[in-house]
Amino acid sequence: MISEDDLASGFGLTPGEIRLVLRLASGLPLREAAEAIGISYQTARTKLKFVFQKTGVRRQAELVLLLTRPREQHERDTPSRVRRAPRTYRDTGFTARTRQRR
Repeated sequence: MISEDDLASGFGLTPGEIRLVLRLASGLPLREAAEAIGISYQTARTKLKFVFQKTGVRRQAELVLLLTRPREQHERDTPSRVRRAPRTYRDTGFTARTRQRR
């Protein structure tokens, strides 16, 4: 499991986001994880969306996988889209024209 320091320094997660993702990694559903750390379900959803952006994952299962696998194995086996997610739509390389051609 990735340490709290790695989550903070490697992904820029806040202490509240770290508390949430650690509960999720332990197997709690989002609603129960929110209750365990004393926040509302909607706040937990918002925090989780920020965590997805910061870590480059798209689903809760990918996040748990990221947290539970050794870092070396993650770097070797994880597709590049998970290692570095585009920060903006512009970073994806898509434009209105490329979307129309497809």
